Amino acid sequence: ELLLLQRNKSVKDVRKQERHWAAAKRLGLAGTADALLIAAGIFLKGFKLGHTPNPEAKHLYEQGQWHYNEVTPEAHAKAYQFLTQAVEKDPKFTAPYGELTMLYTWNSLPGITNEQIRLRKVQEIADNALGIDLNAAEGHLALSWCHFLQRDWRGAESEIQRAIKLNPN
Repeated sequence: ELLLLQRNKSVKDVRKQERHWAAAKRLGLAGTADALLIAAGIFLKGFKLGHTPNPEAKHLYEQGQWHYNEVTPEAHAKAYQFLTQAVEKDPKFTAPYGELTMLYTWNSLPGITNEQIRLRKVQEIADNALGIDLNAAEGHLALSWCHFLQRDWRGAESEIQRAIKLNPN
């Protein structure tokens, strides 16, 4: 402090400047840490740890999708076969459950003679998909259809909204 005074400098001003620099450094470090956290959050938001499907199951699923989109009873029968095989190859792969549910909504599968059978089959799909992942959009899609078949319109709407929120596609 004597040296500062000998150079005609104010001790008070120098200490004030030192406090400002210390505060600026703390703010800079905090800002850098915040920026890194935000960047990590943005990166991880799109990164979902989950099940990677068996390649063969994925291929069977894609074939099932293709036949499903043909919208004929014969094509739907083929789609059902491919999608069922995809689930058998990889039971933790939830994507095929969505198309399987939709096949039951078309009411074009052989052996489905009434709504009770459809309800039972779709409930099995919901149970399987949600047993794998409680946030599987396919499971909530199936639950929506179950509520619909039971004439529970609010339940159907609630589940389909949840499915869309989980997977907008």
